[in-house]
Amino acid sequence: MHGWGGNQLNFKGVIDYLLFRGEQHKCINLDFPPFGHSTKSDNSLTIYDYADMVYDLIKALNIDNLSIVGHSFGGRVALIIASQYPEILNKLILVNSAGIKPRFNLIKKLKIAVYKTAKFLNLKHILKINLTKFGSSNYKDLDNVMKQTFINIINADLTDLIPLIKADTLIFWGKKDRETPIYMAKKLHKLIFGSKLVICNGGHYSYLDCFNIFLNNIIIFLNRGNS
Repeated sequence: MHGWGGNQLNFKGVIDYLLFRGEQHKCINLDFPPFGHSTKSDNSLTIYDYADMVYDLIKALNIDNLSIVGHSFGGRVALIIASQYPEILNKLILVNSAGIKPRFNLIKKLKIAVYKTAKFLNLKHILKINLTKFGSSNYKDLDNVMKQTFINIINADLTDLIPLIKADTLIFWGKKDRETPIYMAKKLHKLIFGSKLVICNGGHYSYLDCFNIFLNNIIIFLNRGNS
């Protein structure tokens, strides 16, 4: 499952390689709304809405005992499914997954405080401040519905759900990742009993930066215990 702003093409290279090798894995690749070929929701969504979409798809296709790969935002969705619906899941692969509440340094905390102050002054009609200059490029490029969806998602702290995960789990991470820093990988590893952590010399898209290492690890992991 792809990250925010991505689509099913993000994992096409991985799937093509598995098929080329003749691996006995049936792969389902999807586009999360509103990305790729999916339709846009008229209402804002939460991360739990996205998880429900995936769960409904799995049930509609009558699939059980599946493995899920989730990158970044897709990892958030995977964490919910793995913790809430363990009966359908065999193995879990988290790649630079979001979902852990981030640590903020002093500069980030100051930026948040300035934004909240500016928003308050606007609401009270004390000053008129252009709030569009605040926020990441991911946020600025969205319409109002998707901006609220984005806020819902990034504010969702899934930490309490993580210890509920019992599936065999591989955590794959790039040590140069600045979006989901390495401390998040280590916390996931600590909270998911029996999980395996692999760190490569890549960034947020570690599965592309370290393509061969990623493929070797997931092939061994997916086939482990299946012979």
